[in-house]
Amino acid sequence: MRAAMRLLLLLQAASTLNVSVVPSYFRSPKERNFFRRYGKWQIDERRCDRFIRNRAYDKTCQRLDPKPNELLPLLVTGAPGSGTRAVFELVYAMCHKATRECRQYPEFNTTLDAAVVLQPHGSPKPPRGTPPIIFENPCCEVCHEGYGDMATVSSVHAVNEQTMGVPYPYTDERSGWWLKRQIVDKYGYANAFTPRFRRVVHLIRCPLANIQTLLKSTAPLMRFVEAFTAPKLEARCVAHACDADFASRLGWATAAYVAWVEHIDLVAHETLRIDAFDATHTWASRLEKAEMLCVLAFLNKNRKPHGCGDRRRKLADVELGKNRTRPLPLLTLKHLEEATWPSQIDGPATVQRLKAFCAKHGFEGPCAGISDYKAVHWDLDNDMIKEGPLPPKRVSEEPTKMTIEACLTSDACSPFTACPSKASRDCLRASVPFRTPLRRISCCFRCCTQHWLDTTRLGRNLDAAGAGMLQISESASVRYSKPNPDSGDFGLAPRTNVLAHPHMFAAVADVHVHPMTGCRVVDEKDFEASYTLLAALYHVDPNIALRSDASLMSFDLGNQYKCLKKLRASVSKQRRLVTDYFMPVRWAPESPLQHYLALGLANNVKESANANTRERVIGVRGPSLWQAALEHPAYDQLPTDDRLLLCCCMNIDEKHPLRLEHYLILNKHPEFACAAREKKHLGEPITDPREHAIENDINLMLNGRYGTLTSMLGNFDAHLPVLMRGSRFVFSPNGVGEQCYREYEALVAGTYPLVDATANRHRNAILDLLPVVRVEDWSTVTPSFLRAKGRELDGKDYDVSILYLPYWYDLLLTALELA
Repeated sequence: MRAAMRLLLLLQAASTLNVSVVPSYFRSPKERNFFRRYGKWQIDERRCDRFIRNRAYDKTCQRLDPKPNELLPLLVTGAPGSGTRAVFELVYAMCHKATRECRQYPEFNTTLDAAVVLQPHGSPKPPRGTPPIIFENPCCEVCHEGYGDMATVSSVHAVNEQTMGVPYPYTDERSGWWLKRQIVDKYGYANAFTPRFRRVVHLIRCPLANIQTLLKSTAPLMRFVEAFTAPKLEARCVAHACDADFASRLGWATAAYVAWVEHIDLVAHETLRIDAFDATHTWASRLEKAEMLCVLAFLNKNRKPHGCGDRRRKLADVELGKNRTRPLPLLTLKHLEEATWPSQIDGPATVQRLKAFCAKHGFEGPCAGISDYKAVHWDLDNDMIKEGPLPPKRVSEEPTKMTIEACLTSDACSPFTACPSKASRDCLRASVPFRTPLRRISCCFRCCTQHWLDTTRLGRNLDAAGAGMLQISESASVRYSKPNPDSGDFGLAPRTNVLAHPHMFAAVADVHVHPMTGCRVVDEKDFEASYTLLAALYHVDPNIALRSDASLMSFDLGNQYKCLKKLRASVSKQRRLVTDYFMPVRWAPESPLQHYLALGLANNVKESANANTRERVIGVRGPSLWQAALEHPAYDQLPTDDRLLLCCCMNIDEKHPLRLEHYLILNKHPEFACAAREKKHLGEPITDPREHAIENDINLMLNGRYGTLTSMLGNFDAHLPVLMRGSRFVFSPNGVGEQCYREYEALVAGTYPLVDATANRHRNAILDLLPVVRVEDWSTVTPSFLRAKGRELDGKDYDVSILYLPYWYDLLLTALELA
């Protein structure tokens, strides 16, 4: 009976974590052939499939043996929240306390050592972004949520991140073992097969208590778990601020837990219950378990004896690794009947698999969900489960300019309150102080923007547009191989995103024309109506498009041609039009467009343009990337003075003739430390986008939106927001046009851009509102000049509302006569 139950669990786990196909990370024919040659996954033995999406080692399934330093001795893993930290502390202590040869890296001082390594389990955790715990000597390298030469104790390393092309959350992989490997390409497909672990120990905890912990999973962890489940769990939290209710969280957490533990059971050599380390057990019994792990950690060490028994005796009076006894879970099996399950997940079948797992590992009573039912709810503000029925939602006060400006200068805003039915029009005109965190801006403007989107057709159009990143039209697929921010990215959650971006008008337009995605018309009846239309024409000159058929561009426009004809036929002197033209050339409306133009928006406006023309900001190039970065809870805690000037990450080619010239002047000052390579990215190349652990979270939030981690390197990877956050000034000379994405990205990151001075009044109208340094002569830019400028700018107050969508929504409401 027990064998039959195990076989059933294995079959269910194989279907839950889809291991029967070549992982999607292996895209090219060369990579897929390499995958097949490396192991017996698909050809000889189906039992080998279970080793694809994890890092357990089986000699009979891998044709190419890992190098000795890539076959690690021990992985202790379990579902997120299973108690890996308590086990890590004890295993580390078993080694570290018994040897004098192990030393941490010099930058980790004794204070950090005490705060991070030696703190009792359950005490406050160090701030996010704290360097991972690593040890220089391989004899005692034990890492929590990172590769260790002796032992890796981690929940996320239960799966092989390379097979799905996603990074591990929590870690930036700076362990001594990883550094010794000196990997050139961390994303190379060969890394999917190494390292491997000789021994895998499945750490399990009271299942219902573990599920209760997973209820508060962060959005990046959710993205990571979702990448490995099939059918794939649908996202419950698209952005960092997650308003998912208790039923939705419970369905997600239960499905994720069952999939995760069944996956580990497929390859685990043995199991270890975390309650063996609870305070209810004697210290001697806890050390006995730690000694077992210590012996396993020395599998690769040619030492006799291991000395683990001596280590245990020396730790008799040490209170490290003591897993506090946790209260019994509030959840029961009856609560699971109330869960809202992700689509394609069979809820009753998942509950049966959970019961089978509990029976297999001997869990009974409350841990198996058998206890008295009590009403519970999820407290969104405190991010925790509470007893009792769900209380009524608090209602925010009616948003006005005054209330929003007060909100922007306080920390009292909650993104989970209910919005009132009304909002003042002037709430969109609230001033935004420079360096206000994006999380606060999004929260304070939430009810205001929601009201004006809901009560006008701007919201209808935004909902019809979705999240952007539209499919590339067939006619454009020859020139554009994949979607990227330029094809129409509107943000992680377009309704809550407030960052200005290149497609901010396209997102709410009645008609959107784009060379990559064709033409999108929200409602054909709009062409017959009499109200003012909003047409976003990306790289399509409104003067030409609305002049005559003969004026239309000769290359294949797909369905754009028909769409533009309808648009031209629908406008007249009685039917006015608002256009947005995105192109890096100077533009002004001409006849006949200027006769029925209510407002002409463009990112490069000619000096001679009339009063109906307005230069708009181009904003951040990848709003999903910047929303994921700036709304990250730890982003505002990153250091802001790592460097005086950031030159990194911009192209030098024939389209940007003055950039290299300006750079060569700045490069005379060693303190700027700007590296450059002609026709390459200006600055140190971005080969490692994991300098800070939060970069992995940002990449996970993007969820492959900009392609693979490799294809994102450059303008679209998570390293850039972190670099800008740590810089006082950012080098941002003219791009293809006078405006450059970098200047707006620098400003929302809270730093000052250096831009080329201009005589154009439209450009200066924007620069006058912002804390930028306009440079006439780049030879005057010296370290002392920048320090003085920094003090000058720090002493001024700036309203930077022009960088955010409410400002532009207000402009549209007036131009379209919607309010």
